[in-house]
Amino acid sequence: MLAGALLLGSLVGDPAWLTVAGCPSLDRARVVELAMLELQDAPTGVQVDVSCGDDKQFHILLLHADGRVVERDAPMVDDAAERYLAVELVELLASEGALAPEPTPAEEPAPVPVEPEPEPEPEPEPLPMLWIDGTARFEAAGSPLAPLGGLGVGLTARLWRGASFRAEALAALGGRSLDAEHGILVANAAVSGVLGWAFASRSAAYVVGLGARMQGVGLRGRTTAPERAGATHIGLSWSPQLSFGVMAPRRRRFATVWLHAGWTPRPVRGQSEEGETVFSWSGPWLGLGVGLGQTLKR
Repeated sequence: MLAGALLLGSLVGDPAWLTVAGCPSLDRARVVELAMLELQDAPTGVQVDVSCGDDKQFHILLLHADGRVVERDAPMVDDAAERYLAVELVELLASEGALAPEPTPAEEPAPVPVEPEPEPEPEPEPLPMLWIDGTARFEAAGSPLAPLGGLGVGLTARLWRGASFRAEALAALGGRSLDAEHGILVANAAVSGVLGWAFASRSAAYVVGLGARMQGVGLRGRTTAPERAGATHIGLSWSPQLSFGVMAPRRRRFATVWLHAGWTPRPVRGQSEEGETVFSWSGPWLGLGVGLGQTLKR
């Protein structure tokens, strides 16, 4: 009960944690002063009782608040009793974990992860000065509409900055049925020139332009009647042409796609023996070219 009352009454810096009995020559206040130089703060949760016997020893009794008791004897040194006793007390308190815990350093905030700077976007490669390409061509033209397929070869030159000129030649063949007994074969050979503007992105180069196309159109009628042969007609015509091309990637070799569209104002007509027009190469036409190319000069 006494130990509990002393524990409840102990305050930080209050020497009540230490009692001395039967030691008339021992300066208790000096012992507390020397011990506090090491402790820095009064021990918590314990009470220390020191007594002196006839055996020239200090009898130290350490009482924990939970009821545990620790006993230790320490030699009594006459010329420096207070200093040696203070050392013994500090060691005992430290071994019993009775000293106030050292304040734990405040945890430093976790470092904020630094996001890596985005890599600079690569600059578009310079447009080539001269390149050539070959394409498979698919066209639709005429009235009634006839599909054609063939080949095209184009040469594109960059004249100044993005200004460019493209020359192209193509040959295509197709046809269609007109009724159950009659049909028509269509052959088209053409050359075109287009002034345009070339520009580049990181993944492709583009060309858009306007020009004209000259073409020779051959029309041959076909029939299933054995006594009648189909007639052949050849004519020349022209049309304005709008072109758009994509080249990717822009290396020495590249894939290319071209779209062409135009309007044929001067018709080339195929007629029956009675003079009736059965097919007319005129009006709008649309062409698609898909192929490969090669840069000739950068």
